[in-house]
Amino acid sequence: MDVPKEIYLALKEIRISSKKLESLSLSTRVVQDLGIYGDDFDDFYELLAQNYQSSEKFDPIYCPDEFAWTKQLILWLPFVSVKKHIKCAPLTLQEVHNVMTGQSASKPEEAE
Repeated sequence: MDVPKEIYLALKEIRISSKKLESLSLSTRVVQDLGIYGDDFDDFYELLAQNYQSSEKFDPIYCPDEFAWTKQLILWLPFVSVKKHIKCAPLTLQEVHNVMTGQSASKPEEAE
């Protein structure tokens, strides 16, 4: 596993399933793959800040609020996976590590 222990421990603490924990990689996306957003993201961030002993912040483009899904009509349909379709910039675990260690996650328009 190449995911830093600080991230792994934070994910375990917020009760990400064992199956998802086993398949983590640095390219795993926080919202789209793990379904962490809103209040869950706040909890995840607090654990990261403790584990990394850092107060670095994430750009809000990566962190949709708790009710982001209500802003998109298709997500009201019962068969649509809400967390996979929330619109926000993808934030990988590599970018999480970069931010928490003082590097910055590039914004999508800068990543090209």
